[in-house]
Amino acid sequence: MTASVALRDVYPDASLACDLAEGLPRAWKLFAAGPQAVDEVAAARRRERRAGEAVMKSVCAYNRSLGASESSLRNAAALADPGTLCVLSGQQVGFLGGPAYTAYKILTTLRVAQRLQTQLATHVVPMFWLATQDHDFGEICRAHYIADDGEVRVVRFDWDGAGRAISDLPLLDGACRAFDQYMQHAVSPRQQGAIAKQLQYEGGDDYCRWHARIWTRLFSQHGLVLVDPETLADPASAFYREALARGGEIRAALKRGGASVEQAGYPVALDLDRAGHLFMRDRRGLRARVPDCAERTLDPSTATLSPDAALRPLLADTLFPTVANILGPGELSYHALLRPLYDLFGIHQPVPQLRLSCTLVTADQERLRTQLELPPTSLVNGTFDVRQAADRLSPEHLAQPFAEARSRITDVFGTLRPAIMETDPQLDRGAQQALHASLHALDRLRSRALRAELARRGTSPQQMQRLRNAVRPRDRLQERTLPIWHFVDRFGSKLTDRLLVLDRIEEVGHHWLCLEEDDDDG
Repeated sequence: MTASVALRDVYPDASLACDLAEGLPRAWKLFAAGPQAVDEVAAARRRERRAGEAVMKSVCAYNRSLGASESSLRNAAALADPGTLCVLSGQQVGFLGGPAYTAYKILTTLRVAQRLQTQLATHVVPMFWLATQDHDFGEICRAHYIADDGEVRVVRFDWDGAGRAISDLPLLDGACRAFDQYMQHAVSPRQQGAIAKQLQYEGGDDYCRWHARIWTRLFSQHGLVLVDPETLADPASAFYREALARGGEIRAALKRGGASVEQAGYPVALDLDRAGHLFMRDRRGLRARVPDCAERTLDPSTATLSPDAALRPLLADTLFPTVANILGPGELSYHALLRPLYDLFGIHQPVPQLRLSCTLVTADQERLRTQLELPPTSLVNGTFDVRQAADRLSPEHLAQPFAEARSRITDVFGTLRPAIMETDPQLDRGAQQALHASLHALDRLRSRALRAELARRGTSPQQMQRLRNAVRPRDRLQERTLPIWHFVDRFGSKLTDRLLVLDRIEEVGHHWLCLEEDDDDG
């Protein structure tokens, strides 16, 4: 069963993404081209100069070292061909792969690359950029799971090198223990073998290489090519030289992009007083912005450089012939600032496309939703309230008598109050406490009666809370909280293959997907 939920009901704060999803011109005019102009973008990207051979060799060597499939290696080798194009996405290197939307982003990349390869009659490579140069350790050090009692729990690890690039992160004992805890508490016995095989690290791995192995094992058979920017320092040096030499122009271009975004009625997603800088490693190894005064004297061959959020897409699209970028709602907001920056670097801005967004539920969860007469929207957007849902199911033969009893008790104490006040005003507080205790006892009796009625119908408030936790854990979207392995555990080791061929999920919006549980053992 598939149902659609408007993106605006799921990401209400992402106004630009919602307007793009609805095809509003004021949103699309912020980008160089829309989906209907992909042929034009492809032609422009083919004409642009790039370091194809050097990039190809680095990417091939990296993917080969991860044990990539022949399909992935053929795709990587095709990057040296001037006619090759690519579809690119990327994400931070979250623990155990991070929240499920990262996998959904990769699935969208694979589907769009396959579609564009047919449409453009040329080789289109699906690529995923690992943000190993980021330094926000707090974003990548945990994984959530739903425990046996239905509550949401977390495993995490610490690193005393926080503030350094994640590429410096070793495979810590704490991370290995957190992995073992996840396997013990979050994965059912029937899927232990399959999921452990996908997630297992190898000797000599650091944290980022372990992360890359996870996606290689899961998606390499579909031809996905992984990119670690740390392996592309030499091909990227020309970009870094230009970025250092044109720092002032870059910031001015971003200010123009911000003005266009504001004029179109959208918030500016980046701090334009700080955006548009390269990062370098300071003496302590921490990642720090290159100050304006050092830009013209810094030598890329002697410094370890990396781009900030505004420059990262430019670096990627300088190195690779990107025809489409697969983006989340938040990413779209800052990519909308970048059109003047692409013009400055002489690169045609790729077509932006929203990633797959979905909520996955089991058949039992879907039956409970139907029984409660809840639209998917109310569960996904967080407006579903367990108590209100239980009250709504209360039959008339329970609801009316308890409501009348509550009214009568209140009236009785209201009748008594004048006499009490006349006799001794100090007794009024005791009378109010007696009223509160009486109403509380009535509510407890009502709750017990309602639970008995719900049990007769085959449900309970606890089951409702479990449903809420499964759909919106920690009051956040399921896809932004739980890793893909939570769903592999429930729907089987072939889950991503099933999603890859599922009808309609390329349609823009949020998808409520009820899938049959798979009893495979991997």
